[in-house]
Amino acid sequence: VAKVSIPSNLRANLYEMPYFFDVHKHRLYFLSKAGKETLSASAVHKLLEMLSEFHTVKDRFGKVDLTIVTEREAVEKLLDWPVLRRLTIKLERPNPTDYEDEQAVFDHLNAIGVKSEKREYQLADERTTIRPDSEMRQLAVVAADNGEVEVFGTDPQGTRRTANSQHFRWSMKRSYDQNRETLTEAFLRTVSDLFTRRL
Repeated sequence: VAKVSIPSNLRANLYEMPYFFDVHKHRLYFLSKAGKETLSASAVHKLLEMLSEFHTVKDRFGKVDLTIVTEREAVEKLLDWPVLRRLTIKLERPNPTDYEDEQAVFDHLNAIGVKSEKREYQLADERTTIRPDSEMRQLAVVAADNGEVEVFGTDPQGTRRTANSQHFRWSMKRSYDQNRETLTEAFLRTVSDLFTRRL
C-alpha cells in the first residue's frame, strides 16, 4: 500500500482509501466504502484513464486499456436465460497470466495481431433459444474480466429485455473489528484472502 503526501492547503474534501495493485494480473483493488466515505469504480476508472494519458505513461507503455471487472456468476446466469435471441461477447486482450482460459484468449488475440474481438451469435429462425456451449461459456467468463457480455432475450422473470455484464460490477463486502485491526489491515487481509482462491 502506497501513501501519497498532499499539502494541507490542497486537501479540500480529502479522504484516504487503501488500495492494492496485483502486478501479475494488473488488477487494482480498492476500498469503495468506509463509513460515510465512498469511492466508485467509475471514479477510479476515470482517474486512471486520465493518468494513463500522460505522455510519460504513453511513451513507456503505449495505450493503456482499462476494464471494470464484472461479477462472473452474474455473467454465467445471463447465459442461462430461458430464451436467448442474441449473445454478444466482446473480448479485450488480457494480460498474459497463469490462468489457462485467459492465457488461451491472450495467445489467440496476440497471434492474430488484434487487441479485441467481438463475437455475435443470433438465434436461428427454427430454434427457440441459443444454447451456449462450453467454448462460449469460457469466453464469456474471460470477458467478465476483460471485455463485456450482452444478451437479448427473455429473463427468468419472463421479461423480454437486454442485459449487459457492465451492470454487474464485481464487489465484495466485509466487516471487521475496529478493536482488533485498522481499516487498512482489514482491507489488506481481505485482498490477501482473495489470492488463496481464484476470483
